Amino acid sequence: MAATDHRAIDNDGFNKFLEKNLDLSHQGDNGFGGLFQRLVEVPRPFFKTQMQYLYKLHLRESNHDVQKNLQPSALHLLHMYNNVPKSVFGLPMIPSTSFFAYTWVTFMLLVDIFYTAFWVPINVAFCSVDYGALSDGCSQVELIGGCVYFINMMLAFQFTIVLACGMRKVATSNGRVTAVTYMWHSVFWLDLLSVSPFIYLVVILASGTPPTSWVTYLSLLRLLRMLRVISLTQLLYKDASSGVLNKIMVDWFGGVQGAFIALLTYVACVIVNLEACILLMVAFWNGTADSWLASITWLDAVDAPYAEQWYMAIFMTIISNTGTGSWGIHAYNLNEMIVFNILMVTGMVMYGVLVAVVLIYVTTAQPETKVQHQLNMKIKRVHQFIRSHGLPNTLANQLEAYYRNDWVHKQEKAAAGREELLQSDLPEDVRGHIALSSLLPVISFVPAFDTLSIEDKKFVCARMSALDLDEGYELCEEGEQPECLWLLEEGEVEVCDMHWHTHRTVQGPAILGDAILIMEQVPSCMERPWGYRTLTPCRLWRLGLREITSCLKVCPEIRVAYLDHVEKQLHEFLSGVDSQEGLDVWYCELVARITSVLKECDLEIQREALQLLKQANWKDMTLQVLLDAFLEVSAIYYAGGSVSKVRRHEEVRSMMAHSLPLTMAKVSSECSPEEAATESEIDQCPNSLSLHSTSVPVSAELVRAREDLP
Repeated sequence: MAATDHRAIDNDGFNKFLEKNLDLSHQGDNGFGGLFQRLVEVPRPFFKTQMQYLYKLHLRESNHDVQKNLQPSALHLLHMYNNVPKSVFGLPMIPSTSFFAYTWVTFMLLVDIFYTAFWVPINVAFCSVDYGALSDGCSQVELIGGCVYFINMMLAFQFTIVLACGMRKVATSNGRVTAVTYMWHSVFWLDLLSVSPFIYLVVILASGTPPTSWVTYLSLLRLLRMLRVISLTQLLYKDASSGVLNKIMVDWFGGVQGAFIALLTYVACVIVNLEACILLMVAFWNGTADSWLASITWLDAVDAPYAEQWYMAIFMTIISNTGTGSWGIHAYNLNEMIVFNILMVTGMVMYGVLVAVVLIYVTTAQPETKVQHQLNMKIKRVHQFIRSHGLPNTLANQLEAYYRNDWVHKQEKAAAGREELLQSDLPEDVRGHIALSSLLPVISFVPAFDTLSIEDKKFVCARMSALDLDEGYELCEEGEQPECLWLLEEGEVEVCDMHWHTHRTVQGPAILGDAILIMEQVPSCMERPWGYRTLTPCRLWRLGLREITSCLKVCPEIRVAYLDHVEKQLHEFLSGVDSQEGLDVWYCELVARITSVLKECDLEIQREALQLLKQANWKDMTLQVLLDAFLEVSAIYYAGGSVSKVRRHEEVRSMMAHSLPLTMAKVSSECSPEEAATESEIDQCPNSLSLHSTSVPVSAELVRAREDLP
């Protein structure tokens, strides 16, 4: 039991740390929004490892709080400086939300959009033969650009980052976590490839190596910077197709369609410029007098200025891509012929990709981007309506909250259905292996499933489907007909009654909706005893009613283990033996419902209930009869919302005092039929009364409330 306490204390502290530091916003941060936030998507194991490391640092810093307050004033400033978050270089971290960070990210965006996308290929085309000469203007520009890339790479270790894992985000200024995350992410390798030509140029300039053929070949490393343009294009596509930056980007082009066309135009310009520069590079390698430039008869392109040569290369690229003729321009050698063939094939691929992308975008756009765009449009219309009618801004905030929560949750339900359909396509054995790998830590510690064998657990897991839900999502309401149960893997859920009064909160791992397991034997379980609502983003696994039926047929010990658990928990509660701790560690909705009413009864009634529980047994259905009687009383107790709490307590004590003798007689008749009391004898008993009898001295409000129960 001590181990369990230690684990609970550690989890409680860690969960409080997460609750304090996690940003549980469900708004989309893809595209440029994530770029400016320096948001990095990481897998769950990596996220958990870094959060545990931050939690350890938090505990270590908490132990020095007293020492910090007792320091002399002369050392206070030095201590404050030591507590400033520092990078791996020992310099203070720069918040990613600062003005300098936003300015630098904007500057690098402009560098990638214009310099990297267009000037780097031009530099490779005209400055490859004499690469490395400091007197050359191209080398000077290349040196300046390389310095910018190097500074950007160093600043990446200085800016704070935001770790994102699913719907969870946490901003961290820890230098070690920032460095590990940055070096783990693909952006680091992209920056490293961008800096490598600069390092190569510095080595050439420092060593005084004259331009040679191998220097020229290695100078092509500059083209690796085009990978930054590919990454930039992905961000542009996310924002153009989803409309995340509605005010900044989409409205500039007249909507999503205009932004998408602008993106395709930009990509086409980048590709055409790159192909033209490759043509020029091949021409300068072989000598312009013996290149395709010499075949241009209407212009002296061999000795023309660089701007005219670049224009002719663009012209040649376009006619090669579109296949509209050669205009008398032809290749002079094998290298140029290969390049021309590549241009023709590229043109065909571009046409095919253009047609395919347009068709996909128009007909089968991704549901996530469509939902995000529709959400932005709805919120935009809400604000326009509020402004045009002069309504208060508080109403706009309420409507926006509705769309961002309830409306998005409906779309998430549809997405969860698609995920469940995808899992159903897999073979049963594969589904079991996949689900068991994630569910084993959960299913091994929740009631009803902890005693199953590995094969039986795999059988149950194969029929479960994963659900990722945001905060504020209502799983069910009290009184609903149960259709499933849930295994809570991560997150926190609120347990409520029919009036949405919070009874308690439950953290994963836990089981929710477990009363459905004995629904066939306990009629009162055919209605949900509690309502559930997520307090934080949760990861759940759903087991539907049909799947539960098949699992109970194959593994009947599930119901037996559940009844044993309920009986044990009720026995501990009524006996007063370590009950509260057990109820806090392992949540069971049936036990929570019954104990919430039993604790309002007198000690004498609790003793009678304990004696009755000792006589009951699940084998002869007497335990099920007793549980049904308890749930009937609890339903009447929670239905009396308009009655005062004191009055309801009195009524519950009265009903329990009158109904326990009858229930005990029923249990005794089930245990030993030969000694069972007859109905007439029970009716003659002055202290015995059925739960359905109206002669119990209860208030009229409670009777009407019970009749109104679904």
